[in-house]
Amino acid sequence: MDSTLPGRVYDPETRENGGTNSDDISDTLRDLPLELHKETTSAGWHREDQVVQQRPALVMMHLSSFARPDHDTNPSLRIQAMERTLSFLGFVGLANPRTQFIVYTRGFTTEDERRAWVDDAAKRFPALRNRLRMLNIPGGEKATFRDPATRQLVKQQVESVLGDSAR
Repeated sequence: MDSTLPGRVYDPETRENGGTNSDDISDTLRDLPLELHKETTSAGWHREDQVVQQRPALVMMHLSSFARPDHDTNPSLRIQAMERTLSFLGFVGLANPRTQFIVYTRGFTTEDERRAWVDDAAKRFPALRNRLRMLNIPGGEKATFRDPATRQLVKQQVESVLGDSAR
């Protein structure tokens, strides 16, 4: 799942071609034996039940999936977007005990920061314990899912989460 905000697309080439991070991720995972569903989310997205009904093995989403256009300039909206993301994860995690989650971001560049965020999420929503991972997309503002090393990182994470079913 990906945000509709242009700032959430990591690769300028993807943005220029009207694509999203989820398009690039789908291209990366296309050769795995998976059924892929792409969702573009927004602050007004109210389809949690749809995801619950799909009963996905894995949900991969941007940390700011529920951000609004003024998210970057308004700290309270940034907090609201992160709260909505956590609530979504908790809701789906409780409804579907087998669903795993990967949240990706350019932020949280250290393992300690990522672990702290995941631990805090699991404290708030115990159903997420041992089912939630945070993936830092390397490269800062130049991060791209089109980078071969990043593609390999994404593929490895998905294979690690889904095990033999992704091979």
